[in-house]
Amino acid sequence: ILFIIQFLHTALGLPVPPLDMFQNVLSSVAGDWNDLGIFSGLIALLSATCLLLAMPGKKTRVFLWTLLGVSLVFIYFINFSLVQYVLGFSILFVLLYRILRPSYVDEATPITSKKFLTPNVAFFVFVALVLFVAFGKLTSRLVYDLGIQFVQVYPSWTDTFLVIKETLTTNLLLGTGPNTFFHNMLVLKPDSILYSPLWEIQFRSGVGKVPSMLAEVGALGGVALLAFFSAILYAGRDVLNYKEHNLKRVLLVSSFVGTMYLWA
Repeated sequence: ILFIIQFLHTALGLPVPPLDMFQNVLSSVAGDWNDLGIFSGLIALLSATCLLLAMPGKKTRVFLWTLLGVSLVFIYFINFSLVQYVLGFSILFVLLYRILRPSYVDEATPITSKKFLTPNVAFFVFVALVLFVAFGKLTSRLVYDLGIQFVQVYPSWTDTFLVIKETLTTNLLLGTGPNTFFHNMLVLKPDSILYSPLWEIQFRSGVGKVPSMLAEVGALGGVALLAFFSAILYAGRDVLNYKEHNLKRVLLVSSFVGTMYLWA
């Protein structure tokens, strides 16, 4: 439904009720243009994972292939390289998992990779992503000619860590509080930004959400973040050790790889 709404709005320029739903041609239900790219990558990952791990019927298979194809088309036109790289590594992880962890119909009957694996799904995605990266400049020119112009600027890793360092110098344990990176950047803006054409941009986060949170929540919050990610990985160990071939396995692996994809 989201893909259909976006196609009607961005490609055809048709009004989507309510009429004030979108601010401009690149607005979407998922957020900004890059957010739509991240969402499209998630749909592609979940579709490919289900095709690799499940044994769907013909209608479901057609539906999943359609979702995969449409999401890749959106990824191509959005041209957000980070999504392409993270999606490629995520599907490679699922493929290796499928090869190294064969599932079981029962305790004595393994479903071997040769018998069930459908690597053509992963191959299809890999070829598409390689072409997207190889022809990135051509894609940029094409989307520019189509009137799709979206630029999102972030501080560099160096500038982000300079702000974190200065913030933690005076607020080591608790930081400056949630959602205060914007204020920290205004007060502690590095010279590399201050004396550049980007000096007047109001950055609400650093190079990423997690690095920005380190300045906001301090050392104690950093420990809590580390514990949180450790808990995800610990739960993932049980997910990846699950061998029984049923819907539960597909949902477990899909939710785990989807979570890791989104955090990345």
